[in-house]
Amino acid sequence: DLNMDYDLSYGYCVKGSETEEYLDNALAQLGLTETEAADFKAYWLPQMEGNAYNVITFQTTAFDDAVSHSVTPEPDTVIRVNMLWYASETEVEIEPQDLAGMNPMPEDRYGFVFVEWGGEVIDACG
Repeated sequence: DLNMDYDLSYGYCVKGSETEEYLDNALAQLGLTETEAADFKAYWLPQMEGNAYNVITFQTTAFDDAVSHSVTPEPDTVIRVNMLWYASETEVEIEPQDLAGMNPMPEDRYGFVFVEWGGEVIDACG
């Protein structure tokens, strides 16, 4: 269990059947390459696409604050993606999240690149 200060005031509510398209767009904005995004989706999409809705927020800043990394040699470029989500039977109103600028884009990577992605499923009640 992570001791993170989650911010669930923003994100997206996505139909289960539209989750793959949403993740394609979101992960590209978050700086993952197509291969990295495919690996992310291979893990998460089977858990999500059968739901009526998925409420998704990326907690990259909170994750950075809660979980440090120690990599040797020190990376020149760091890409971290942390998705927090829960399934919902009904559509949920939520403030849209701006994903731009959370991570460098693939074309801006240089040198030794550290990529970390993951996430947590939470209870809809928080």
